[in-house]
Amino acid sequence: MKLLIFILISLFLVGCGGGSSGKSNSFHSGMEETKLLPPDDDKIYFGAFPDFGGSEDQVTSQKIRDFETIFGKKIVWAYFSQNWFNGIKYPKEHIHAIHDAKSIPFVRLMPRSDETQGVAEDYFSLQKIIDGDFDTELTEWAKDAKEDNIPLLIDFAVEANGDWFGYSGVFNGAGKTDGYGDPNYPDGPERYRDAYRHIIDIFKKEKVNHITWFYHFNYTSFPNAQWNQPKYYYPGDNYIDWIGFSLYGAQTLDEEWDGLEFSTQLENYIDSYKEINSTKPVALLEFGVTDYHQDGNKSIWLEDAFQTILDNPYIKFSAISPWHENWENEDGTMSTIRLDSSLETQKTFIDLIKNERFISTAETFDSSIAPSVEPKLLFKSGFENGVYIDNTAYLDNEDYRYIKGTDNETGFSWPIDIFGANESALHYVDDDNHQAVHSEIQTVIGHNGKYTKALYSTENYDIGVTQCPYEILNVQEGRKDLYIKYWIKIDGTSLFQPNMWRAIFEYKTKDYAKNNGFRLIAYIYTDENGVPYWHWQGDQNPENPIWEIDNKTIPVPINKWFLTEFYWHWSEGDDGRALWKIDGKVVGDHHGPTTRNSKPIDFIMLTQIYGDANPKYQWIDDIEIWDGIPE
Repeated sequence: MKLLIFILISLFLVGCGGGSSGKSNSFHSGMEETKLLPPDDDKIYFGAFPDFGGSEDQVTSQKIRDFETIFGKKIVWAYFSQNWFNGIKYPKEHIHAIHDAKSIPFVRLMPRSDETQGVAEDYFSLQKIIDGDFDTELTEWAKDAKEDNIPLLIDFAVEANGDWFGYSGVFNGAGKTDGYGDPNYPDGPERYRDAYRHIIDIFKKEKVNHITWFYHFNYTSFPNAQWNQPKYYYPGDNYIDWIGFSLYGAQTLDEEWDGLEFSTQLENYIDSYKEINSTKPVALLEFGVTDYHQDGNKSIWLEDAFQTILDNPYIKFSAISPWHENWENEDGTMSTIRLDSSLETQKTFIDLIKNERFISTAETFDSSIAPSVEPKLLFKSGFENGVYIDNTAYLDNEDYRYIKGTDNETGFSWPIDIFGANESALHYVDDDNHQAVHSEIQTVIGHNGKYTKALYSTENYDIGVTQCPYEILNVQEGRKDLYIKYWIKIDGTSLFQPNMWRAIFEYKTKDYAKNNGFRLIAYIYTDENGVPYWHWQGDQNPENPIWEIDNKTIPVPINKWFLTEFYWHWSEGDDGRALWKIDGKVVGDHHGPTTRNSKPIDFIMLTQIYGDANPKYQWIDDIEIWDGIPE
C-alpha cells in the first residue's frame, strides 16, 4: 500500500524557487563560495537516488515527487550520473528538473565510454584527464555551471577502489609505482587522485564557487590490497568538502548474506576509513540490499543499517542517500534494491526514515567565506629599452652581474626585488677570462614574429660547476602561491646526444646543500638515442628524488620559441602542488610537499642554462611573476 501523504517541507536552498538563473537574495555570487555544511546537532540529511534508470541519468521532476510521495518525506538532494559517453557537457536539463522539484542536484561525473564493467576505460582514461585532453569540454562545463548559478553537489568516478568501473585504480596502474608520478605511491590511486584534482582546479580557475565536492569510495576495497585502500585515492582536504562511501549488503540472490550486514561491514573495515585522516563531514552516499534472499530479510538488514547509522562508535554520519532501483542480472534474476520492493520493505523504510534526526532541509549553505584575493602581478619585463646588464661586479663578487634599469614598456625595474630579494643577479661560475659563460641583451625576432629585446645566454664549456642562471637571491618573505612564465628558445647544437641533461629552472630551500632542504627543478633529458624529453623533479639532493615525472609525449621545441609556465603552492603536506606547462600543455602536475623541514626558499633560479652537453645557447623573453595563477 503506497502512502498518499505528501509532505512538502520548504527547502531553503540557495537558488531554489524556480527560474533558470537560480538566483535569490540568499545567493552570494562573485568571489564568495557556497558550500553545503553538515547539519546542526545530531541531524542527518536525507537524500536519495530516486530510480533515474539503469543509466542513472533518466532524470525527471516527477520521479523525485513519486519517491517523496511513496515514503512521505522530502529529500535534500537527488543523485544522478552525468555519463561522459553522452558528452562532457553541463547537464542543464537534469539539473533544472531536480532544482524545480526543490532538491539539490547531486552530479556523479562518470568518465566512461559505455556501461560495460570490468574492463579498462581507454577513451576517458585518467591519464588523458590529467594530461588535459578534455580541458576544453570541462572548462565549458564549468562556465555553463557558473552561468546557470544553481548550487551543486558533485563527485567524480565513484567507487574507484572497486574493480568494476573501467576508471578504477586496478585498471590504471594498480599497485605499481614506476609508471606514473611519485615512485613511492601506487600508480592507480595516484592517477585517480590527480585526475580529480585536475578537474577541481579547472572549476576553481573558472571561479565556479557554488559547488560542494565529494570524494566517494567503496567501503570495502576490491581487491582488498594495501595499495587499493581509500586513503591513496583521496584528493586532499583542500580539494574535498565531504567524504562519502557506498556500503551494500547482498545485491544478488547468489551472493552470500552473512558478513554483509551493515553493522558488520562498518566495524570490519573502519580502519580503512580512518586512514583517510580527515575531519570532513561524512555521507553514506549509497546503500541497500536485495529482497527475497533465501538467507536473509531485507527489513532486518535495513533496521540494522539505520540503528548503526544513528548510534555507532565509529562514524558520525551527516547525510544518507539510499539507492532506490531494481535491475535484471545476466542470469535473468532481479536485484531488488528499491525501497518499495515489497510491502514489508516499504513499511519498514517509512518507519525508519520518520526518525526526527533525518531532515529534509538544507539551510546551512556556507556563503560566509571571505572573497579570495585576485592574483597580483609582481614583476613583468621583456628586457625592452631601459634594461641593461651592468658589467661591474655585483657586490664585488666576480661571479655575479646585475641586470638593471626600468623596462619602458612594463614599468617594472631590475633587479627583481620581490619578497625582499633585492640582491638578485646573473650568476657566473666562470674561468678567469669570463669566457665559459656569457649573457647579453640582444635584439631578435620574438615569439610573435616581431623584433624584440631578449636575454641571450650561452655556456661554452664546463669548468666544474659552470652555469648561468638569473637568481632571485636571499628571499625574505614566504608566499603560498607563485606563478612564473616566460618565453624561451633553445638550440639543439649539443642536445641530441645520448643520455644528456640540461636544467632550465629551479628553486632551492635553505639547507638544501646539507640534505636537509628541498629543490624543485625542471630538466630537458635525452634518452639513449639522443631524443630530448622533459623531466620534472622534487628532491632533497640530486641523487635522491622525492618524486619525479618524465614526459615524452610533449615535444621539446628546438630553435623556436615556446612558452613555459611554473606554478607551486607552498606546503609540506599533500596540499602542496608543483605544476609545469609547455605551450599550455601539462608536463607534470605533482601534488604533495614542495618544501621539507619548514625550510623557506633560499633562492629561485628564474632562468637557468646548465648541463653536461656543451655548447648551449638560449633566449628568454617576456617574464611574468604572479602570486597566483592569473586568468
